[in-house]
Order: sequence, then structure tokens, then C-alpha cells
Amino acid sequence: MQPTNKQKINQAHDAYGKECLSRQEVAIDFLKGHLPKELLDMLDLDSLELTKGSFVDSLFQFHNDIAYKVKIKGKQSFIYFLVELQLNPEELMAFRLLCYLVLILKAYFKQNKHAKKLPLVFPICLYNGQAPYRFSTSIYDCFEDPATARAFKLLEQFMLLDLSTFSREELLKHGTSALFQTLYKESETGDFTDLVKSFSSEFLSSLDPSYIASSLLYLLNQSAENKGAQARNLLLELITNENIRREVMKYPDKLRQEGRQEGMQKGMQKGMKTRSLEIAKNMLLNLHLGIEVVQKATGLSTEELKKLQLSR
Repeated sequence: MQPTNKQKINQAHDAYGKECLSRQEVAIDFLKGHLPKELLDMLDLDSLELTKGSFVDSLFQFHNDIAYKVKIKGKQSFIYFLVELQLNPEELMAFRLLCYLVLILKAYFKQNKHAKKLPLVFPICLYNGQAPYRFSTSIYDCFEDPATARAFKLLEQFMLLDLSTFSREELLKHGTSALFQTLYKESETGDFTDLVKSFSSEFLSSLDPSYIASSLLYLLNQSAENKGAQARNLLLELITNENIRREVMKYPDKLRQEGRQEGMQKGMQKGMKTRSLEIAKNMLLNLHLGIEVVQKATGLSTEELKKLQLSR
């Protein structure tokens, strides 16, 4: 399919912008002209280098981004700058840049196995459309409800529920989730006997039998030697509804059977995948067939087949 006129224009802009910003002297003056003085003062701009061929290779293959790394004065660490070339306004540009940023950080950790902290990455959108850019640069405005997103700082911090800071009494007020949360909280003790005593017969009888059964299996797996059976028997005694108790007793065998079947299925899938890779390798390296032909025959992805080609 031939590119449209609009696509040709975009490609021309991208190619020229990338070619210019790949020049170190242009990149340095570009950053000098636009970055805040406080940030510029932190940088050793003479150390600026394009990261193409480094840890953002995948971005250069799929996107039109330019990425640099610059040393921070007096430190061994770097700051990274991601520049996105954009001809047309895009409402979700902030989200797009966030996705690119995360890709860079993931690639950074892949290349720096011993890294413990994230490097600084500054996303920049260089827009050259005719009309002024009309969309927000804030990620929060990409949400359907920006005010709520800002109020709860969705992208600044996550909600931490540290069970060690909750008392058992507090968690027991959390409805049906009390069973799961209290077992989770006290799993390291290896003895759930005292916890089980805090469950009422009324509470246990209100729960789905399969939920109780899976909780029982967890209890047994996490219990210290000779402690699990005691807690299990005590819990079953507290279930006064005979029908529910009978249903609960059925589930452990059922859950174990499902686990065995799932394991067998995963094993078969792994074996089939290994065989497909062997066949593909033979077709590529020995029969010298093209990737498209091999892909149709084996169902493997283009990326997997390219890796096989390099393994000769």
C-alpha cells in the first residue's frame, strides 16, 4: 500500500527532525535554548550522546523518538531526554510519552542488571503544526475524570495496604474479605489456630463453599508441622450448616485435580512450542526458506523467527 500525501509529509518532517537532532552540536544548542536554567546548570552538556544503538533500540525501530543521555555534573549518573517529533496535535500525547518513558526505563534495567534506582527521564514534544497546540500536556487530563485522578495522585503514588499495620479486629470488619486478609496477615506465624477461633459460625456459614475450601488449602500449605490439621478441624467445626460443610469437603480434591490438569496442559503447550521452534530453525537455516513461509507453517512470530536466524 502506497503512503498517503499526509503520511509522506509526516515522514519528511520526522526524517529531517531526526537527522538534525542526531547532531551533537544541534542537540546541545536545542537543549540550551529550551531547558530551564536550573536544569541546565546540573548538566555536563559536553557528555551528551545519542542513545541510538544503546538501550532504546526498540524505540528507534518502532517510533520516531530521539533520546539522549547527559551526565549530571559531579556524579556518575545520567539524565535522559526523550524528544518526540509531532506535526499534528494529539489529545493523548501525555499518555503516549509516558508509555515511551516506561519503555526506556524497562530497557535501562535490562541493560543495567545491578541498577537499584530509576534514572531521570525528561519527555519533550517538539511540535511544528500550523495552529497552536490545543491539548493539555498533563497526564491527568488524559483521564476521563481529571479532577479525581489529581485528587488521589494516581500517577504519583500507589495505595499501600500494609497488613502489618492493621489489627485482626480491624480486618474482621471487612466483610467476606476478612477471611482472606486475616489468613494473609498471619501466614508467617505458621499457626492459624487462634485466628480461626475468632471466626464466628455465622460468618463462615455466609461464605461460598469454594472460597472456604481454597482458604483451607492455603491454611494447610502455610501451617507449621502438626499445626494445620488442628486449625482445619476447628474451622470445619465452626461451620454449623451441614450442607455447606459437605460442599467444602468436596473442594480440596476438585482443586487439586484442576491443578494437575492445568499443569499437564501447560506441559503440552511447552512441548508443542519447542517442537515448532525446532522445525522453524530447520526451515530457515537448512532449507533456506523465507520468514513469511516459515511463519505460515509454524505460527511463530516474526521476532521469534529473526532470533532463530541469528542463532546460526
